Amino acid sequence: MKPALKRMAAMLVATLSVAASLAQPVKPPPLPAGSELARPQPGMNEPERKRMHRAHKQPHPRDYRVDDSVQPPPPATPGSRNPNAGR
Repeated sequence: MKPALKRMAAMLVATLSVAASLAQPVKPPPLPAGSELARPQPGMNEPERKRMHRAHKQPHPRDYRVDDSVQPPPPATPGSRNPNAGR
């Protein structure tokens, strides 16, 4: 091998070894303040789950925007109109 080629190979090896020794693992960024207090839970919260259940489980259309689980709607009287009929 020629001396110039040996010298270039030695410089390449030295450069690569220095670069490898200086490389450090990348750390993720710090979490925002207060993130340890948040406990996200998968799925819907209870009122949304109840509304979804009523909207899709009932055999007749219901107004799913109103929570009627707390107080049931008043009984229908003969001749009265259904306020949800046009929706």
